[in-house]
Amino acid sequence: MIMLSSEMTGKSMTMKELRSCLEPVGFELGGGWDYDHGYMDHQLEAHGTYLYVRIPFKAKGEEDISSSHAHVEIGEPFLLNHEYQDGLDDFAQDPNPLLNQFSEPKNKDGAFPESYVEAGKAKLKEAETAILH
Repeated sequence: MIMLSSEMTGKSMTMKELRSCLEPVGFELGGGWDYDHGYMDHQLEAHGTYLYVRIPFKAKGEEDISSSHAHVEIGEPFLLNHEYQDGLDDFAQDPNPLLNQFSEPKNKDGAFPESYVEAGKAKLKEAETAILH
């Protein structure tokens, strides 16, 4: 993981505003969100890897982020390499494939390739422009 300083860190807005700013520039709500926090993710074009520009956010107060009117605060963005396993998961906890069909990640925070850092920073600049202007 590579942390990226950003002018949008600490900025507050509604979920509707956050999504309407970031979705047009290629970010989407990441699948690992919970009622009080989440991530807006952009997957970089990298053959065979899962490299992301990730913008975390958290709910302000007791609001649930599933509401478009929930107020959220943007955290410090970062670059993330989520390495997935090839083949079957040897340590699957649930034997029912209908309930849990995905393998555990090989490494949730793999080394981020230097060759993609600049692409990640450029995508973050697009996000900053969308949020701050």
